[in-house]
Amino acid sequence: AGGVAGAQLDTLEAHVDACSGCRQSLAAVVRGQAAQAALGRYRVDGILGAGGMGIVYRAFDPELRRPVAIKVVRPGPEEGMVGLRARLGREAEAMARLSHRNVCHVYDLGSDGDELWIAMELVEGTSMRPWMLAQPGAAAVADVIGQAAEGLGAAHAVGLCHRDVKPDNILVEPGGRAVLTDFGLARQLDVGTRSTVMAGTLAYMAPEVLEGGTPDARSDQYALAITAHEALTGIRPRHGVVTSTLAPAVRQVLARGLASDPAARFATVTEFGAALRAAIAPGQRRTSRVALGVAAGAVLAAAAITGVVVWRSGPAPTKATVVAEVPTAPSHPTLVPIAPPTAP
Repeated sequence: AGGVAGAQLDTLEAHVDACSGCRQSLAAVVRGQAAQAALGRYRVDGILGAGGMGIVYRAFDPELRRPVAIKVVRPGPEEGMVGLRARLGREAEAMARLSHRNVCHVYDLGSDGDELWIAMELVEGTSMRPWMLAQPGAAAVADVIGQAAEGLGAAHAVGLCHRDVKPDNILVEPGGRAVLTDFGLARQLDVGTRSTVMAGTLAYMAPEVLEGGTPDARSDQYALAITAHEALTGIRPRHGVVTSTLAPAVRQVLARGLASDPAARFATVTEFGAALRAAIAPGQRRTSRVALGVAAGAVLAAAAITGVVVWRSGPAPTKATVVAEVPTAPSHPTLVPIAPPTAP
């Protein structure tokens, strides 16, 4: 449609020629823009988003007469089709066991030729990462985090650990409902074996997981506390240190959720969410976020380029199994360690 020419077009074409992932994404986009296709019984109406690991389509279920989202996933560089089938099946099974308004509902799992897909609830909204750029206010942040905590609590209640909690995996609808999604890394909480491969996103990993420990409900709480801190201040805390620009009551809640000792955190993630809501008074002004304002244009531009509307809007931190992301924080906030209060 124009807008890219000359050296920029040459660079783009060279990258696509060398990147198989981009070629597959481009092919999927072309396919989605062409005549309507189908996956199983579902009619594909368009593309909601495209990323390095697959495509998310808007589709329609003619039998139940409802719109759905269908995630078509391709194998990772070290995964292969066998591993992909196992991972996709694990995600579908994990999500199917949950029935909660703050967890994305899964409807169906299937394959079509060499494509594997999950049909799930269509969430009309965006991921929490670009949602934060609109500066919705501290009370709104606390509400979204509280809802995500309730969804996580429901997962923990049926014995599931999410293992990849971050803003990209929390969807926010225009009406304010928060929906936890992407259970592809979920695992049973009662599995006592230690994994030799860290799964998840490094920037949101709890210290015990980074040290090789088994993720559990408390590490999910730690990741949600990082997400809350990032939503309120625009930066992720370094080594569990909470920025001093937050109100003391909020700092205390976040510090406890970010305690290096898992036993010092809240007993459950729902308690963490409830405590954050209680600590933030309605109408409290959002903390000024200089660094986030500088990055906002780049993030929104990236979202527009990729066409991601619902599932992966904004830049997503790299999975730990691919590239290690090293989070940085602007130098202007004063960071002070806050000792978590003694658990009752």
